Amino acid sequence: MAFPKEVKDFNLVVAAINPDGTSSFIDSCKPLTAEQEGVFEAAWFWTVEDRHSLGAFGSPSKALAVAGKGGSTFGIMRFPARSAGQMDVAATSEGSLVDGHHHGDPSMHATHTIDYEIILSGKIDFALPSGEKRTLSTGDLIVVAGAPHAWLNPYDEDCIYAAITIGAEV
Repeated sequence: MAFPKEVKDFNLVVAAINPDGTSSFIDSCKPLTAEQEGVFEAAWFWTVEDRHSLGAFGSPSKALAVAGKGGSTFGIMRFPARSAGQMDVAATSEGSLVDGHHHGDPSMHATHTIDYEIILSGKIDFALPSGEKRTLSTGDLIVVAGAPHAWLNPYDEDCIYAAITIGAEV
């Protein structure tokens, strides 16, 4: 199988303990998706609502949102080639716990989450409101602890990354 080009084409398989102590798979977890044509594509696959335990390990995502307090989300994002500076967070994140338009930049945003992200393919610039930025490439990891930021892809290839968001106390 070739590496998926669209985030909705990733396949999630979940292995869990049943109430009787046996283990089984939960298959066919289709993601919820959002897209701004030519700007970004997101797919949220799994969500834990309030707390983590083996008895409350989550379910397929029912909302396009980062994690609420005590919860977590797992998803895949794609920023197409040369899409830098085109994202308008406010237009795509209503009700999603994303705080947008930091410092007058429509692509700058923050959440009340700690995010663990890994670049799966391509490269992208991760920018802070101060103007500082880091270029992240395939295999790079980033932890975002509530910092306002923007994802900018001025490069000639798409960037796909996996994201786990964990709802944090402020």
